[in-house]
Amino acid sequence: MPPEIIKKVGHSFPVDFYCLGALMYELACGYPPFDAENEEQIFHAILHNEVEYPEFIGKTFKSLLKGLLNKDPK
Repeated sequence: MPPEIIKKVGHSFPVDFYCLGALMYELACGYPPFDAENEEQIFHAILHNEVEYPEFIGKTFKSLLKGLLNKDPK
């Protein structure tokens, strides 16, 4: 879930890019970019933690994911 939706500050098409990045990350890695035991912890991680990229993610793909998983929609 994109940070804008968690914060309930309104959103536009950039949430689609964030969701695409999350989906691509999960397809490539086999697990989501943020994971926790409950929804509250996941939301906190989305808002405050940085995405950790495994070693097998290539430089170009990592750059793409970083652009898509940007927490600032501007």
